[in-house]
Amino acid sequence: MRGARTHPLEYLALSLGTPITLALLGASDSVITVSAAFGMWNGKLNHANLPLTSLPVYDWMFATAPQHQAHHAMDRRQADSNYGCNIILWDRVFGTYCSATEVVQCGAGKGKALSLKDQFALALYSDAKLKDL
Repeated sequence: MRGARTHPLEYLALSLGTPITLALLGASDSVITVSAAFGMWNGKLNHANLPLTSLPVYDWMFATAPQHQAHHAMDRRQADSNYGCNIILWDRVFGTYCSATEVVQCGAGKGKALSLKDQFALALYSDAKLKDL
């Protein structure tokens, strides 16, 4: 649920962009299904708050939890990076990749640790409440 606070148009673009592109390129239904499953799996891992370490070859092309945490950092230099939801290669190509391995402070609002209840309810909170957290 932590990753569920997304604008509906962004969610639509993220959900349909890859399958439509793959279909236009002639990919089979199996390839589109595997791509969707990978995207869901990778997205859940990146938002799970698990202490996952990077995998040297995998994380050169695909987004990992540490790379995604840099994207959610309070430090602006780190936060303005690593936009690739699943494929970090594009950030490397376009110069928006941040290789910071340790994020000092992560989150929104005041950047403090949230209770489990607050983490599950984030998608339901107003913008004003999120700024107070």
